[in-house]
Amino acid sequence: EAVRLLSRHLPGIHALRNVSVEDFARLQHCLPETPRKRARHVVTDNARVLAAVKAMRDGNLQQIGEAMRLCHESLRDNYEVSSRELDLLAETAWGVPGCYGARLTGAGFGGCVVALVAEVAVDDLITQVSQVYQARFGRPPTVYTCRAADGVRAAYLPGSGW
Repeated sequence: EAVRLLSRHLPGIHALRNVSVEDFARLQHCLPETPRKRARHVVTDNARVLAAVKAMRDGNLQQIGEAMRLCHESLRDNYEVSSRELDLLAETAWGVPGCYGARLTGAGFGGCVVALVAEVAVDDLITQVSQVYQARFGRPPTVYTCRAADGVRAAYLPGSGW
């Protein structure tokens, strides 16, 4: 619905990815509240992702973390897919020194929070998040730690014909 309404003012757009943050800010008044909020998330998150790509290339973990925090807040406030549990996990993580950022991941309405954390802060983050979550919800969270991989690569098995 947002694309249809915005295309009256921005001929040629076919998706929200074609709408700049500036154009959206100028035209958002043309949208009813719910489509406006959903579109605001998509348009601003597209910009955040592009900024995060540059931050990754520049090695700027603080900027990546800030993009994660802003994404979580937008998913909570504009897309409305967060939950009390996810908000508590992300907000607690944000307060841990060495945590660059955290956000919900997956489809929302439950699920997971992913955090970007300095290796030296992982144990502190797990402890603090676990204590706060247990105190609030009466059960411990399940916490997984992982390291970033080198990225996607093609792998060929000998004799597989690939």
